[in-house]
Amino acid sequence: MNRMVFYFGVVIMTIFLAGCDKNNSVGNNESYALINENPLHIKAQYVENSRGDISSVQMVLTYFSSDKEWISLTSTAEYKNNGFELNFSEPIPEEYLLKESKIYDNIILSDINARTYLTSSGFIYAVNSSGGVFGGFSFSLDDWVICLLYADRDFTAKGITERGVEYDCSYKKGWNIEYERWLGGSSYQHTTQRPSNNNIKCHFFEYVYL
Repeated sequence: MNRMVFYFGVVIMTIFLAGCDKNNSVGNNESYALINENPLHIKAQYVENSRGDISSVQMVLTYFSSDKEWISLTSTAEYKNNGFELNFSEPIPEEYLLKESKIYDNIILSDINARTYLTSSGFIYAVNSSGGVFGGFSFSLDDWVICLLYADRDFTAKGITERGVEYDCSYKKGWNIEYERWLGGSSYQHTTQRPSNNNIKCHFFEYVYL
């Protein structure tokens, strides 16, 4: 997956998101989300900006096959009481994974053979009762946007690219939470270390077609 596509998404989603901790106490009707990595389990309650016509949620992983077809893995969960709980199967098949050494520029990898799948910021889709996808859900922690990265092994990524994108990430085999923050211009900061003890928030956004 092209990381530059993700960077553009981070800029757009930062406009919408407000910054929550897996173990913090939560007040009544306060938006929060719990994300457990392995196995991947996502629970969101009191989703911000929610709508009554959301029927279910989907998380979809895709790749473009050698036969020039889009192939996907999908996990679906019911949307109720202004929230959802979603599980995703693993391990992820190798054909979905991209070799990390093809992504990084001036970033030191502890294992150049590591293969990963990186989700975008709005990696869970909102579906109506007719089966139409009309929006998505993003997760934030203060001014950090959250994405998920699946790795086929343990490895680290450290350094700063020529565009000013900084990585200080230690990935483990399986699903990883990656926190990403826009610093201005083409500069971003990426870390796998939780930057705050506040609660992770889940926010619904509707697709806008131009």
